[in-house]
Amino acid sequence: MKCPNCGAQISVEDQKCPYCDSENEFYKSQRKSFIHFRREFESMKADVLDKTHQASKRSAIITWIAILLVLNIVFLILIGQSYEISSSIKTNKLKKDLTNVKLQVSSYEEERDYFSLAAFDRAYYLYDIKELREYQVAVEMSEKFVWIYEAIMRLQEEEPSYRNSKEEDCKYISEYLTRLYENLSPKNSYYDVSCYTEVHKAFMEDLVADMHALLVAYCEVPAETVERFPTMSEGKRMIALEKGLGIWEEE
Repeated sequence: MKCPNCGAQISVEDQKCPYCDSENEFYKSQRKSFIHFRREFESMKADVLDKTHQASKRSAIITWIAILLVLNIVFLILIGQSYEISSSIKTNKLKKDLTNVKLQVSSYEEERDYFSLAAFDRAYYLYDIKELREYQVAVEMSEKFVWIYEAIMRLQEEEPSYRNSKEEDCKYISEYLTRLYENLSPKNSYYDVSCYTEVHKAFMEDLVADMHALLVAYCEVPAETVERFPTMSEGKRMIALEKGLGIWEEE
């Protein structure tokens, strides 16, 4: 799973993110599930002992073992699916307060807060709420913006990333830019037309403009070249990025 705050890969067993030290909400949820499980376990244990008090010792042992097996399986499922369970619970809570949720999402969109919009979606699975379908493209593009931004930041480091080489990050950026450009037009999108109102379209256009500004500022790609990115192939974009970063080698 990913940390809702910084997006780093963390385990459901991590109490805090090892990268940004923010608390892991899913760990808390898992602990609550564990406590609930223990209470149910103790209750069932007492009930079994009471019901089997008059039964033979052998019958009680068999019953006890069967219950332990079932509870262990349930507990393993809770651990293995803690992320999905907690996300489902959060999504259901959002559905009960749709008015405020829509106001919050609209606020992120209006403020062009791509990071908060992406984090909100990662935490609550907005895609699963049909009443928020109109924000799907805005949310997806915000996710892409964050991913590209993270790749750009890795390219600023002197040493290559432990995850990708600089060339791989340039390729990654070029590929995700294609998806951003495709999302700008409803003709290239499989999402509902409600995602392309004037308000949402303005958000998408500003997001792409802000991404282009980042590429000019951090990757040192000439502004006139970045303006042509939407019509360029991924390969040519990648070469432009590598030249701007000074890692392009003529063959």
